[in-house]
Amino acid sequence: MIKNSNTHKYAAYGALTEEVVEVLLGTKPKSEEILVKGLELVVLSRKDIVNLYSDADVPDGFRLYGVRPNKSPDSKVKLRVMELNEEQQTIIDVFNFGINNLYSQFTMGMTHKEQPMQFLLDTVPNGFGTVVDGENYEPYLNNRELTLRVAQETRNEFYPHRQGAEFYGRRSRERL
Repeated sequence: MIKNSNTHKYAAYGALTEEVVEVLLGTKPKSEEILVKGLELVVLSRKDIVNLYSDADVPDGFRLYGVRPNKSPDSKVKLRVMELNEEQQTIIDVFNFGINNLYSQFTMGMTHKEQPMQFLLDTVPNGFGTVVDGENYEPYLNNRELTLRVAQETRNEFYPHRQGAEFYGRRSRERL
């Protein structure tokens, strides 16, 4: 899992595409797509998000992906495993609603290419969301351009001194 004490592996899915991650971090971390058995992909509606994360300011029609364990032999999800440092992980966590009640983060272990692999994964609890195809899914459930703008604003909030950003307030509340 850990190449050195400064990095770790993190598994992304949904809107955390290479494109969004590059906007968020200002760089493309080393990554690899893998198919992981024993997980299912769900779409969380606005109602699910508000039930899980009561402080969420969620626009109507907004949806998110989540993954959760599923022991069915047919359940699997395509993930992008990235090598991140602690600061990069923090930016991703902020973009992902700060993990507060919406996602739980845990370390998952598996064998990949005949080698042991461990990575952090954000999951959602059972009882929420609608199960969808975890292998073939559209990454952007919401407006792509607005998703990219929110990613840029998240980065600017995190690095205002590096980006010359003047944006310090809350992220866009437009519909995603």
